[in-house]
Amino acid sequence: MVAGIPGNAGVFFFVDRAANRAMTLTLWDDEAAARQSDATADASRARTVDATGVELVERAAYDVVTD
Repeated sequence: MVAGIPGNAGVFFFVDRAANRAMTLTLWDDEAAARQSDATADASRARTVDATGVELVERAAYDVVTD
């Protein structure tokens, strides 16, 4: 689903089975694309929580530094 959102530059899903935790990392072409994805992301998170009962622990944004 995320790959089809305009401005998406990649997505990774990390799972720590031993700790029973997961993390999704999405990458965006620029900050504007990331902000435009917020409504879609909020709806997706809500559906995931409703369907699985998982707890959303944290949501954050970071800059990618390449230098």
